[in-house]
Amino acid sequence: MTRVQELCRKLKPVLGTKVDGLWRAYLAESDADGKADIEQILELL
Repeated sequence: MTRVQELCRKLKPVLGTKVDGLWRAYLAESDADGKADIEQILELL
């Protein structure tokens, strides 16, 4: 399980479907910087 998957799993009870949207955005992102930005957002939450 990746760090982002783990963060999404932990945040799911609190944020619900909003986390699903962030996960989909992470999967759709082709740029490494974009993925890093999403991971950073999840860590801040």
